[in-house]
Amino acid sequence: MMSNQSLQQKFSYSLLLALLFSTFLLPSFQVIDGFPKIHLTDMLIPFFAMVVLINFKSELIASAKWFLIANIALMLIALISLIVNHRLFILRDDFELMKMIKFSIVFLFLIIAVKGTDLTSILKIIFVFVLFFNLLHYFNLFGFNQIITKYYGSDLQVSTFGFNSLGQPDTKRIIGTVGNPNNNAILFLFFVIFFFPEMKSKTSEKVFFLLAVFGTLACQSRTGFFALGIIFLLGSIIKKHAFKTTALYLLSFTGLFLLLLLMGNIYLNSLVGNMMKQHSFRSRLETWNILWEMIKQKPLLGYSPYKDYFYINNIYSENEYFLNAWRYGLLGLITYLMILWTSFFASFKKPFSKSGFYLAMFTLVIAISALTNNPLSDTMIYMMFAFYAGLFFSDNIQTRRESS
Repeated sequence: MMSNQSLQQKFSYSLLLALLFSTFLLPSFQVIDGFPKIHLTDMLIPFFAMVVLINFKSELIASAKWFLIANIALMLIALISLIVNHRLFILRDDFELMKMIKFSIVFLFLIIAVKGTDLTSILKIIFVFVLFFNLLHYFNLFGFNQIITKYYGSDLQVSTFGFNSLGQPDTKRIIGTVGNPNNNAILFLFFVIFFFPEMKSKTSEKVFFLLAVFGTLACQSRTGFFALGIIFLLGSIIKKHAFKTTALYLLSFTGLFLLLLLMGNIYLNSLVGNMMKQHSFRSRLETWNILWEMIKQKPLLGYSPYKDYFYINNIYSENEYFLNAWRYGLLGLITYLMILWTSFFASFKKPFSKSGFYLAMFTLVIAISALTNNPLSDTMIYMMFAFYAGLFFSDNIQTRRESS
């Protein structure tokens, strides 16, 4: 007969699998018209919270004290901003606060659930599904985009995929399971980090790594390319790759880049052009200027999430630093930076441990992506961040136990 502890472990592991598979593979959906979309992980929150309460110990908090303090501080600032701006009872704005609460619960759950668990095989399976989905989407095999991809992206994204405004064939920037090419690049970068090769990695491990790189390149996100370059160079130093090994990987990246060019992805050619001439960059500068002028009017606590402002004016912040300053003032921006800093600082002190390497590199990816996108505003990316953070701080607890 199974003990209570054994049952709890099986229950936690089942929830962990549900969290991982749904995070990477399932779209958000709308239950009621006019209400914000929800995700399967939202419905699992009560179960995650139950596991945390049953297994709660002081070391759970102590292991990630400053990281948790920064996250709780941002929640409080968001709550005060909602109250001050009379937006507390606007459901779509409340969802941003609920998203922060969800992150903290999932983070604590993961510290408990991943303890002593090797998830390599599970993440390989998930990656294969993700890659298969993206290939079907890229080539639109069997009308895949009209049947399946429409649930992940907007109708406009699906109908114009591979075509320009004149209806002519154009570059394909895969939106994947995240529904956005820039965030989809972050998803693939998650796997680039997870499969990052050691000096003596097996050939199969290197193949997974290169496939993840290929997925990142196929998303054709400029910020994604930059983040890939940074984590590859930094990772090669940390992993102590020989110059020859690093050169071979760079040669492989070039080969994958050329393959995409041969497949017709002419968007890549614009990377060598003058960024200031790109319409998207000019549009970002104009938006940031508007937001900055508004930030100066409410510098302390901002305007709260106030999503209606962006919907009505049809603008996108496309910079998470500006977005946090606009929403929650300079207090919110400082707290957001604290979350990234405490995450990076704690993990980068232990870059030779696997979980330390994972969290440090992924935090860098988020920090870089936040310059031109809003990575942590996306539920899937937020959960990926929670996963690497939970994995690292769980290992921290284990290390403390062994050393005491």
